[in-house]
Amino acid sequence: MLGEVRQQKLMELLKQQKSVRIRDLTTSFQVSEETIRRDLRKLEMDGLLRRTHGGAVLDNVVHAVPPIHQRTTEQVEAKRLVARAAASMVPAGSSVILDSGSTTLEIARQFQNKNVTVITNELSIAMELSSSPLVNLIMLGGTLQKGSYTLVGPECEDDIGRYNVDYVFLGSGGVSKQKGLTTSSMAEVELKRKMIAVGQKVYCVTDSSKLGRAALVTYAGLGDVTAIITNRVQQSSTLSDIEATGATFIFVD
Repeated sequence: MLGEVRQQKLMELLKQQKSVRIRDLTTSFQVSEETIRRDLRKLEMDGLLRRTHGGAVLDNVVHAVPPIHQRTTEQVEAKRLVARAAASMVPAGSSVILDSGSTTLEIARQFQNKNVTVITNELSIAMELSSSPLVNLIMLGGTLQKGSYTLVGPECEDDIGRYNVDYVFLGSGGVSKQKGLTTSSMAEVELKRKMIAVGQKVYCVTDSSKLGRAALVTYAGLGDVTAIITNRVQQSSTLSDIEATGATFIFVD
């Protein structure tokens, strides 16, 4: 099994169990303890977990943005459900901002055959829509963020200020009662805030694994968006705490 595949499966297991032990992982993956330790070090450096004595636990504070190719393989069905629901809310002829992220990339795929204007700072979204005969695509200028396909910086922020759009769809690294909507990228914070400012309706689109988690920095309060669109989950204290703030959810299944 390739290291990247094993690490993805390890993270899936960790999200289910909240903690893992090296001894158990060596048995599950049929590899040495040193191989598992290397995997855990790599995932900790990516900000996805915290190593403990003899194992690891899920880190509820996300310190780094995982690469887009990794994010597109996580919670795939949930992201597609959210994307279909989000895209269905947008009538033909609308203008839309799509923030960077794997869920917004799924929304872009839903727009392939719809007459809409899409503004984005995400190169993977631009590539996805570049061949669509119906989409009017506007690419924001800026500096490429290292390790991603995302454009950031003053040029992006200045560009976005000239538009007034019908819908804004924002990704998020975490949604929590205490910290609101958060991201692991300091470089994207001001741009996200400017996107919110120019939208008539603004939605945070995220899979339910992000609920109760906080990434590095807050970019908006829960009340700064029209609603949070996510896949349906069982009622929990975490969800109840977020709803108690007055945040509006749209659950899809």
